Amino acid sequence: MCVCKMLWARVHLLILVVVAAASLVSGCTLSDASNCSSDDDCEGGQTCVQSGGLLVRGGGVCVDRTAAALDAGSDTSEADVGPDASDADELDASDVSDVADAADVSDATDAADTTDATDAADADAADVEPAPCTRLSPLWGAGAEPATVTTLFAAEDCYTNAPVADLDETSFVIAEDGSNLVVQPASSMLQDRAHRVYVTLLIDLSGQAQSHKAELQAAAEAFIDKLVAQTGVTNVWVGVELFDGSNGLISTKQLPLRDSVRIKAFLGDAFALTGLDTGATNLNGAVSTAIGNLQSHQKQAMDVSEQGMATSGYLVVLSAGQDTAGYADAATVTAEVDDARAYDAQSPDTPTVQTMGVALQGAAQDRTKLATLLGDDRWVTDTDVPSLSTNLEAVADAIIARIGATYMLAYCSPSRAGSHTSSVELADGSSNDVEVSFSADGFGAGCDASFFNDACQTSTCGGSFCGGCDDGAEICAGDEQLSCLNFCQTQVSCTATAILNPMGHWQNCASRCPATQWSKSFASYQHDSVMAMAADSSGNVVIGGQTTDQLEFGGSQPDYGTWLASFDAAGNYRWSKTLAEQHNFNIHALAVDPADRTVVVGSAFGDFLLDGVQVTTGSNGAAVLAVFDAGGNYVSHHTITYSSGDPVTVVELEIDASGNVFLAGNFEGSINLGGSTLTSSALGGMSDIFVASFDSAFNHRWSKSFGGQYMDAVWTLATTPQGGVVFAGMTDSAVDFGGGTLAQGGAVLVQLDASGNHTWSKSFGHSLQMPANDTAIAVDPLGRVFFAGQILDTVDFGGGLVGSSGDQALVLVGYDSAGAHRLSEVIGRKVNGQIMAVATAVDAWGNVFVAGDFTRTVEFGGQSVTSQATYDTNIFAAVFDESGALEWSDFYGTNDANQVSSALFTSDGVPVMAGVHRNGIDFGQGGLTSDNNGDIFLVGFTYQ
Repeated sequence: MCVCKMLWARVHLLILVVVAAASLVSGCTLSDASNCSSDDDCEGGQTCVQSGGLLVRGGGVCVDRTAAALDAGSDTSEADVGPDASDADELDASDVSDVADAADVSDATDAADTTDATDAADADAADVEPAPCTRLSPLWGAGAEPATVTTLFAAEDCYTNAPVADLDETSFVIAEDGSNLVVQPASSMLQDRAHRVYVTLLIDLSGQAQSHKAELQAAAEAFIDKLVAQTGVTNVWVGVELFDGSNGLISTKQLPLRDSVRIKAFLGDAFALTGLDTGATNLNGAVSTAIGNLQSHQKQAMDVSEQGMATSGYLVVLSAGQDTAGYADAATVTAEVDDARAYDAQSPDTPTVQTMGVALQGAAQDRTKLATLLGDDRWVTDTDVPSLSTNLEAVADAIIARIGATYMLAYCSPSRAGSHTSSVELADGSSNDVEVSFSADGFGAGCDASFFNDACQTSTCGGSFCGGCDDGAEICAGDEQLSCLNFCQTQVSCTATAILNPMGHWQNCASRCPATQWSKSFASYQHDSVMAMAADSSGNVVIGGQTTDQLEFGGSQPDYGTWLASFDAAGNYRWSKTLAEQHNFNIHALAVDPADRTVVVGSAFGDFLLDGVQVTTGSNGAAVLAVFDAGGNYVSHHTITYSSGDPVTVVELEIDASGNVFLAGNFEGSINLGGSTLTSSALGGMSDIFVASFDSAFNHRWSKSFGGQYMDAVWTLATTPQGGVVFAGMTDSAVDFGGGTLAQGGAVLVQLDASGNHTWSKSFGHSLQMPANDTAIAVDPLGRVFFAGQILDTVDFGGGLVGSSGDQALVLVGYDSAGAHRLSEVIGRKVNGQIMAVATAVDAWGNVFVAGDFTRTVEFGGQSVTSQATYDTNIFAAVFDESGALEWSDFYGTNDANQVSSALFTSDGVPVMAGVHRNGIDFGQGGLTSDNNGDIFLVGFTYQ
């Protein structure tokens, strides 16, 4: 009997690179301490062979040096234990399919047994079949009331590292504290719902890969199709991340594989993205960031799932070769990869990682550096670009095989108190055991081993975190699956547990419904207002506004006048401060830079104290930019003094991923922002538009003005992934933004590149009205532009007329990064009231969050909604996918006025909304109180 006794390896996350399996010598036995790093860790007569499978620290197994691999007549030669270093360097596309084919893998072992007739006569021991040996690698374990203990683990062959599938609960023996348990079949079972698998595709779009973009896209789509065809769609989630030469990722959140059409649509937009940094390749930095992102997705799912859902993950890398950007050191990233691949008992809640991918063959391809970065056994060099799809399909096969060999075994524990250790091994003794520690405190009678499955089936997990019950997709089998999904996407009510769809299936559509995660109210004895909001890289939120009395946020001192306040991702108070006690400094916008510093811009007329620091504005007033660190401490301020008494208003402030600062506003007369003096063409009392950019130290980069002799104004501004800006506004003049004169009068949408030069511009006429605030337009990581606005007549946004003549409606509009029309949908209509969008935000996948106000009765998402206030506004909030399909909506208010000021998605994809309420408001967690003078609310939703 060949028994593998190996240490714990909790592998939540496998970073995958296409692997050609190496064989171990046949006829081996493994020592009880076989987890090894070198021969010194093994017993006499054994050698340490590194595993290519689910690695643990030590990474190898101890193998006997038997006569099986010795030539006849040799005396001290060591066994050939697999391919040497040169073998690993010569992997080609034909090797890839071996990863998922256990039969092919075992051929390598068979080859080791092949000897000539002369050798066979002298080495009978070589004909002895090796004893069965299965390596079990723990991934996760937990105990849960009433008395359920569950262990997640993977099984693979000790010799070939091939996944071992088709085991059932009768294949295992369960022990507690070293004593075997007698478990009845009804009291133990393999769970099949509460295990979620995360897969991320990390794709190289740098200059080295640009010539293969079409093949890369086709290969990525083939990979997704293979996963869909082989695994079903109930427990696998897929994300796409792309990198070029810049210091960062075009990052996404994960989507269920059942949304494969949407995932592939995202890929199409990603490969159409222009303005990429193709001069270098940030491979090292991309791998480092992608590991962290994938671990974060897994950790979030594990944390949010009240029942302790288990996760495992795979990072699949497609790269043309070597890192030339130099943002991250290869040795440092290699160490991060090794750490992520190995279970660390000191950090049991940190998901672990392994790697797989395809290296594109070409002049830039550097096989040695790739092998050093992610490990020589984790890469396959693709010598033929057209075979990319075949290679990635083989990677999908490898993942599918691993999923099939991952088991979640649960049983009912007899323990009722104290700390215990549970272990699982194969009943025939051919495996190591896997252990999990648990506390039995609180355990009692009534245990059911199907606890996790039942939790999913009854939507205890909220229908969102247990893969098996997402949207009831497992109920809708075969070709009906997509139709079932689309049915859920059309539902706006999130209260029903299940809905009978048109095909006669009861379906749980609640998983797409955000629930209120937290809500806060802040009050003084007078009217309070929120002027702007932004979020930092950790999901913390910063809001700014004004009050006429002392306002309590939770700090030791009340704030009044013009103020800033910050709250963490759970809505807990972080810090607050008074910026100016008098009302001679008014906030217009704020943003958070890559260093998590908060930058505020406002107008000031007359000198004042800014957080205790004297600010001099000059006799004509000034725009003031104030900088505060992540803790809210004053850093610096900068003034843009007005050169004449002509009015200037800074409407918007945005900061891009490089820390560059962008301002937009309206002016009369002339203004100098650090470059050439800008002079308005407008007649007296009219204004022109200015847009300007500064570096992170507020040094002038460029500034532009636009307008004619009539009133022209900017409403809102957003940055693009390529370092440019998009702004919206209105013109009464015939204005040329650089692409030719637009039709005179009405709303405009303009994009400028990183140097301030015209990219594209559009005009929509006076029928479109948009809010003039800091979150009215949004751009996603692919440069897709979204906004919501009110139309008073029919408008053609590029896809044909929408709306009705003379009928007020609310529209959602989107364009790709080149300005091509993507969508224009009516999302709300008046009945006898009014409806207006106030804020628009977009997350990494193009989910659009729209928030606004409505009066009396309106139609939204196909249903009629009436405000609780007879003449005042109530609030709506809604999420749409990137095609404009409604995913969720809800309505909030009282019999008094309630209004939205700002809305955004945090870096974690949490929708957050801020505004003012009177007479209290309930976002689903109980009513927030109000003194009826107008108090501030801040609410965050859970949305997956």
